[in-house]
Amino acid sequence: CKYRFRNRGLFTADRNLQGNTAKYTRQNNNGARRGYECPEERDHYPYWHPTPWIDVAVFANNASKCEWYQQESENVKGRHFCSLPDSWYHDMVSRGGNGRNGFIPNTEPLCLKLNEEGSPMTNFLAQQATARLQRSQNLADAEFESCLSALGACSDEETKATCMATLRSMQITPAALETAHPACAAGFN
Repeated sequence: CKYRFRNRGLFTADRNLQGNTAKYTRQNNNGARRGYECPEERDHYPYWHPTPWIDVAVFANNASKCEWYQQESENVKGRHFCSLPDSWYHDMVSRGGNGRNGFIPNTEPLCLKLNEEGSPMTNFLAQQATARLQRSQNLADAEFESCLSALGACSDEETKATCMATLRSMQITPAALETAHPACAAGFN
């Protein structure tokens, strides 16, 4: 709720919302929350995003809508959402989560836009992959140096320089690294 974009299609009247996440609504323009409630979710039932709540009862003024509420309940009808990599989510939260503007998309086009080349998320993930690649390259270099000194194969400086030049010309590519060493599951680096 705190980091998900608000639904901009909702009527806000003349209210000046203090942010653009799901915690800012016409009824709650300052974003105050009570307990675990999400104001947008509370004010607009049935909600269009997955929630941790199970519908036990729905109180309504119009009994003719009972069947509709039952059909639209998340208990029986699933919800779509934008699945984000844990590492990017936790990085965004640790940096303040884009202030009051949120960063979790609430529509399919916004979610797909995150996966486009040059988006903040793909740039972050590319930087992580580059750092992993550099760590692997450094380990390979260190391993090679260790082998050279242990085997004594390159005893003079000229031969050693030739050996190192050969190793450096065989750079580890991201594709080869991914094949040999796939990325760890979420939360493990």
